[in-house]
Amino acid sequence: MTFVYIQNPISSTTLQERVEFVSDQLGLQPKELHSFNPHLKKKQIVLHLPKTFEKFIDHTNLNVKLKSKEVQQLCADAIKYQFRGVCVHSTKIKQVHSLLKNTDLRICTLIGSFPESNAIEGQLIQAKIALKSGANELDIVLSTSKILNNEYNELYQHLKSFESILTEGSQLNVILETGELGTPQIIDACLISICANVKCVKAIQKFGSRGSSRKNIRLIKFLVGLNRHVQSFDQFSNPKSVWDMINNGAQRIGTNNGIELLNSNAKIKYRHNSNKNKNKELTNKKSLLSKQKQKEKKKERIKDLAYVFGLSFTTSLIIGNITKKLK
Repeated sequence: MTFVYIQNPISSTTLQERVEFVSDQLGLQPKELHSFNPHLKKKQIVLHLPKTFEKFIDHTNLNVKLKSKEVQQLCADAIKYQFRGVCVHSTKIKQVHSLLKNTDLRICTLIGSFPESNAIEGQLIQAKIALKSGANELDIVLSTSKILNNEYNELYQHLKSFESILTEGSQLNVILETGELGTPQIIDACLISICANVKCVKAIQKFGSRGSSRKNIRLIKFLVGLNRHVQSFDQFSNPKSVWDMINNGAQRIGTNNGIELLNSNAKIKYRHNSNKNKNKELTNKKSLLSKQKQKEKKKERIKDLAYVFGLSFTTSLIIGNITKKLK
């Protein structure tokens, strides 16, 4: 069993400063905020590293123009490849639910839109319809401008407003555009999210660009702890980029090319095992040749000793073996 160790990337001084600042903005006492985040006192957190990553993948296609046949194929692929879940536009939830109702796959949808979400009233209506249609995960985009302007209480109240409409088994996630934020803002956004009972922070570098960096994924994972997830959302080009995110704390992968990634991963593993076997055979051959050379050198030394002391080779060999045993 393999584990990933996520070290605390934040100094105690920086963390205390951010906790005090966020607490003040939200009207909480620092100890109250700490009660939501007891893991922050640890030096590291430990995650189990899976052998494969299909259970980490949220099979994603947010295209509002997705046709019925395409939705069917999306769900069929998610079942076939045993993905974690499916993420679609809210207008496709009802069909997705009818196709996945007898499975344990999660159904996720985006509430609002990029880059800035809609007004809270509209989001709540959209969220209620999505939940009624069968969604069990709601993604909310955290406003980058509000984070940069320190409008933290407004963000907090925005997220808390969804708490009353969540149904049993459903959860709230946030999307964070980490490429637009500095480390202090990422810390603050995570602290606010945890206080609002968010279950997953989905990191994207910037809407329309590549995914979040390994450094930010590691930072977010330490901040949210073991009881909450981090998702890296990206157009992953190869399995190595997926494993890079998992090794840095991502427990969910948002992508629309999960099938290609899994197939590539299987080929890489096969080649990797094949190379390991070849390397093992080569090592064994080298070891055998080395032992043979050592034997030849030993014979030469015994012959030299026999010549020096006027003994026969056989006698010298017997004496050498006796000496070896005595040692």
